[in-house]
Amino acid sequence: MKRLICCLVFVWVALAAVVTASADAVQDMDPAYGPVMDLYRAGLAGREDVIWADSDDFNFSAWQCCLDWGIDPPASVGFALIDLDGNGSPELVIADATEDQKLEGIVFDVWAVSDGEAVLIRRGWERWRLYLTAPDEEGRYGFYQEGSSGASNSVFDQGRFRNGEAVTEHTLEYDGESAVLWQMDENAVSEEEANAALDTWTADLIRVDVIPFSD
Repeated sequence: MKRLICCLVFVWVALAAVVTASADAVQDMDPAYGPVMDLYRAGLAGREDVIWADSDDFNFSAWQCCLDWGIDPPASVGFALIDLDGNGSPELVIADATEDQKLEGIVFDVWAVSDGEAVLIRRGWERWRLYLTAPDEEGRYGFYQEGSSGASNSVFDQGRFRNGEAVTEHTLEYDGESAVLWQMDENAVSEEEANAALDTWTADLIRVDVIPFSD
């Protein structure tokens, strides 16, 4: 599907704005994130009991993508603490740490703290790519996610972080095998309307400047 290919290329070059990880914020990291950090350090280091565990807490894709690219996982995946929903409590973001975006700037995980425990609120992987978007006037960051199950089927999500959750606001779907090619929130839209929505959603994509797990 040509539009999806174009969109992925646009994402590759559009991650110019950067959210920088704060060393001070890392020092003040909520203890609830400790087990997640330990899990990622172990998984990216290749510990098989973490990589092949039945639990989904560790994002296997973060490790696998690095192997596919032939790059060192602990040095290529990193973390940052960012207050994504503007409530004063930072979320833990796990994302591409390579300077030249070998992992295409993908955000792998977003974790929040709820009732003293770390909770996974959004996940991305190579076929369901997650990116952050610039904050709104209230300081709440957004997200954009795109995926495909084949040449004729694609899904695009747009949303914002609110109250410790990643809230999907709109879903755009393409089905090349259906009489209705494009649907926005289950309502038919034209290709022009679909492209306009994608252009708007991807206009504010930002890259997270994370701290590699190898540091």
